[in-house]
Amino acid sequence: AMAKLIADPNNNAEDDLQLMFVTYGAQRDAHDFHRAGFTERLLEAILRARGFCGVRRVADFNYFEGDSTSLRLAGRPISLNLRATAC
Repeated sequence: AMAKLIADPNNNAEDDLQLMFVTYGAQRDAHDFHRAGFTERLLEAILRARGFCGVRRVADFNYFEGDSTSLRLAGRPISLNLRATAC
């Protein structure tokens, strides 16, 4: 999904900047860097290999108002939100 958003020819420079922020972190401070990225298939495989079951995608975690788990760009969700339980 992110690759399609990044490659969208209708993006302007501000769209591109926002996509880079959500992909790599805004890098405004030492804690605002994204050091890994996952596809749903890869993250589910990692979780199952580490002893988790019941892996399922959820729309958001709703930790607090405006958290990034519900962020959408160009109408598409950009967070990979998975829930899992220990087997």
